[in-house]
Amino acid sequence: MKDLLFNLLFPRNIKCIQCNDEIDLERLYSLCEQCFKQTIFIKGNTCKYCGRLLKTGNICLECEKNRYYFTRGYSVIDYNEVSKKLLFKLKNHKKTYIAYYYAQMIYDKLRVEEKLDYDCITYVPSSRVKYNQRGFNPAERIAKHLSKYSGLPYKKLLHKNKATVAMKNLNRMQRKLTVKNTFNVVNKDLNFKKVLLIDDVFTTGATLNECSKVLYENYLCEIITVTVYVGHTKT
Repeated sequence: MKDLLFNLLFPRNIKCIQCNDEIDLERLYSLCEQCFKQTIFIKGNTCKYCGRLLKTGNICLECEKNRYYFTRGYSVIDYNEVSKKLLFKLKNHKKTYIAYYYAQMIYDKLRVEEKLDYDCITYVPSSRVKYNQRGFNPAERIAKHLSKYSGLPYKKLLHKNKATVAMKNLNRMQRKLTVKNTFNVVNKDLNFKKVLLIDDVFTTGATLNECSKVLYENYLCEIITVTVYVGHTKT
């Protein structure tokens, strides 16, 4: 009922979610032709952990340096000067409707790559401080939309027990140390075989990996990760 009311008040596919130009109703992901062309959707041979495009092999040089607790990772869009503007609108200008289209993009990616046989969809949590500042968690919004879009169950599994410093300018090791021991499970008395973990951006994978570590140690489950964007790392 809430979704129906929202669609009546704020109909989708009226304007491009990137540039705000008017568009035809059938435009995919509510992107105009120009913005769609500028968005680099990742297709083809990719790294099995971060989802970056590869010419050969199945693990990129960056991911070879790490041990991951998730078995497979996917990313939908290359994070660059053009594409990051849309994420900025979601996170900094509270254009939460964008999360709906991110969920569509993820679903279209996964149904080609995966069996969609997850026991549940969950997300990387934000700290209480960050949540209160922003008023929502982008990854949580995306996960909820993906659950409705795919019919797969959604469940909050993780809690972030303390705030951390902004990691934008941190290198791989600094990020790893920053997120260490910052997550715990909400309920240990659950049983999962396969979990889909959602976040907005994969940079070094430190946050996703720490969350996956906690999930694996508590549930002994297989973890698949998916992010909307994959960024470029600082060594």
